[in-house]
Amino acid sequence: MRNNTSIIIFLIINLFFGASCKQNLEPNFQTPLPDQQNKFSDGTLCKIYALGYNRNTKDLKPFFSDENSRNKLIALQVAASLQDSSIIQDLIKNLYDSDDKVRMAASFALGQLNNALAAKAIREVLDFESTIDVKAAMMADLGKCGNDMDLDYIMELDIPLNQLLLIEGQGRALAAFSLRNIHSAKSTRFVINRLDQDIPVEIKDIYSLYFTRLKAEYLSEFLLSLKNTYKTSSDNSKMHIIKAFSSIKNETSLRFLKQELEALNDYRLKVTALGALEGFSYNEISEILIKTIENGSQHEAVKASEVLLKINHEADLSVYFNLAQKNLNTRVSANLIKICMDKSKEKNKFTSVVTDIYESQQNSYHKSFYIKAFSSAIEAHAFVSNEIFNADDAVVKSAAMETFINMRLHSDFDSLYFVKMNEGKENLKQIFAQVFKKAIQSGDAALVSMVADLFSNTELNMLSEYSNTFFLQQAIEDCKMPRDIEAYLSLIKALKANNIGYSVQNFEDNYALLDWNFIRKIPREQKMLIKTNKGDIEILLLVEQAPATVAYFIKQSFRQYYRNTFIHRVVPNFVVQGGDFRGDGWGTSENLIRSEFSSGNYLEGTLGIASAGKDTESTQWFVTMSEMPHLDGKYTIFAQLTKGMEIVHNLEIGDKILDIELL
Repeated sequence: MRNNTSIIIFLIINLFFGASCKQNLEPNFQTPLPDQQNKFSDGTLCKIYALGYNRNTKDLKPFFSDENSRNKLIALQVAASLQDSSIIQDLIKNLYDSDDKVRMAASFALGQLNNALAAKAIREVLDFESTIDVKAAMMADLGKCGNDMDLDYIMELDIPLNQLLLIEGQGRALAAFSLRNIHSAKSTRFVINRLDQDIPVEIKDIYSLYFTRLKAEYLSEFLLSLKNTYKTSSDNSKMHIIKAFSSIKNETSLRFLKQELEALNDYRLKVTALGALEGFSYNEISEILIKTIENGSQHEAVKASEVLLKINHEADLSVYFNLAQKNLNTRVSANLIKICMDKSKEKNKFTSVVTDIYESQQNSYHKSFYIKAFSSAIEAHAFVSNEIFNADDAVVKSAAMETFINMRLHSDFDSLYFVKMNEGKENLKQIFAQVFKKAIQSGDAALVSMVADLFSNTELNMLSEYSNTFFLQQAIEDCKMPRDIEAYLSLIKALKANNIGYSVQNFEDNYALLDWNFIRKIPREQKMLIKTNKGDIEILLLVEQAPATVAYFIKQSFRQYYRNTFIHRVVPNFVVQGGDFRGDGWGTSENLIRSEFSSGNYLEGTLGIASAGKDTESTQWFVTMSEMPHLDGKYTIFAQLTKGMEIVHNLEIGDKILDIELL
């Protein structure tokens, strides 16, 4: 009787606490006031959005011709995420709709296709489009899918300078063409002339995006003009113009970059200028790089050390070793130690020194920085392979795997292999092959993915070391979805590249469901607070733009998924990235979310969702440090920072996300 009573009490306690925990899995939103309700209070819009989100093109198609413009509009907006050429004629028909918003949405969805037929359709309708904001948007969309002739067409449009929306649209088009490596001497001259005209600074910033990927052949004759334009430009424009100088490796360009590095204050401009120094000789740039490492900000020093890693060194390596011993950013010190290892003529001796430095580190991220110094120390392979499988956490294991792969790819590998074979010692190729096989069989998403990517390069012929490749086929069957989505995709790529058959997994059931009851309760201007060890960051959620992503982000935050996770990726003047429970950038949650592409732009402080390709998003998110137009329409935008950008600029790899809360 006493046992039965105990069981009943136990069940009651569990029911109570179980119910309590279940209730706490989601925030208890109150129904928003009417002026704060999002658009998904309309059930029909939810139905249409769900068809697109679930990639149900067949049932979505009728809504492209719906009599209700609002229904048609949401169908076209979600079509931008479909990127399905089978609906191209439906999109083209809507370029002629009477509703301005419908025409704009159809044009954006066509631009997302990057299709010649889409470009032809947009160009034809541009000739008689009379609504200014629609025409401006269409011009920008043509830049995403047009060709050289379309570039000329955009430049030949006769636009009065007082038609600022059209001037802006033209600038966005030229920038989009250039990002796709479609440019000419004529378009370069056109943009420089436009920047010298009396138009608002914000529009000049858009035109300056044209220079971010400009080839030297289209720039050389304009260097003097561009330098003069630069002098009167905003910081944003300067950043883009500096990138143009990275393609010109001459004395004029070098002198300009050095002068700017001495004069500039904004670290983002300095990081851009440092990156532009790549390709110059050691003697030309070493002094300013070392000076930046000693006196620059953390991001400047990191970038300078990365540039040093990529050039041939002629200095005494003791300079770098002594510099690394100073109280520098650990990431910078590790890069300097790697330079010493790469160039050392006494690798075995120096390996012992680096091993001591590595083993003295208490922080996993610091260990991950230093282990990469072994990339050229091929004879230290046993030490590195041991870390791959026996290190305490994923951060170090993944860095060790990256290092081991770089050892195998090192230019000295083959010569060392033959020396060892001639001496009757170890067979390096077989040793490395066995480690790669063990990594594939480990089931660790990072290890599997990195090795599978290595095997995808058929020119390396890595699979010739194995009598059979069944272990790859088995690995794809063993993938647990969605946890191993990146490993799964890498394995498929490797098997396809090597003409090996494989079984396909269906992971449709792993997508987070659209919880409309929850989404409807999210206020249109809901904010959240990202708490870090460096300070707080306030963000505005964009629920109408990305409802599935916003809902998932809120739920994961409320379930404390992000609590005490780390910033695992920082690329100076590009992004800060977090949201991975593993801490190495290879982690995901129990669900995937589909891509929700929109016409929004990646500005400074825009939050996007990381992915391994379309419809592979999950918990990892990033914040942009500057405007990043090459991400537009390719990564889901789900929030915009409203306070704390100075905190973002100060974050480093290994900084902690304490929690994320609703405001």
